[in-house]
Amino acid sequence: MKEALAFFKEIEEITTPLSILMEVGLSYLKLGQNLVKISGGEATRLKLAKELMIKQKQNTIYLIDEPTTGLHFTDIEKLILLFQKLVDFGNTIVLIDHNKQIRQNCDWLIELGPKAAKEGGNVMRQEKITTFHD
Repeated sequence: MKEALAFFKEIEEITTPLSILMEVGLSYLKLGQNLVKISGGEATRLKLAKELMIKQKQNTIYLIDEPTTGLHFTDIEKLILLFQKLVDFGNTIVLIDHNKQIRQNCDWLIELGPKAAKEGGNVMRQEKITTFHD
């Protein structure tokens, strides 16, 4: 992707999307790569990168389920930065995740339980997080 970015450096319609893909940690993907072979976390980042390309989009609620599954901690950090950009544009993100990095970077935490399926779904705890990390 770096080579493509350098090659198309004069064409903003190509460099902008490529730059966003690199920013969200997908620089290793090859142009024309079959999307059937990407992970769920990669698919989530692709979808969110697409949303970032529409900068004027705001007042949107994103519902996201387990976006960190299978991601390395450095990729999770990039995902958190991506989430923050979407929020900075005036959007809201509601997500389900068990990852500590995600929980530490949310504004409001709601824990459901006490277990899963029929034994879950009750609000066990909710709190405004005051130690938000930029």
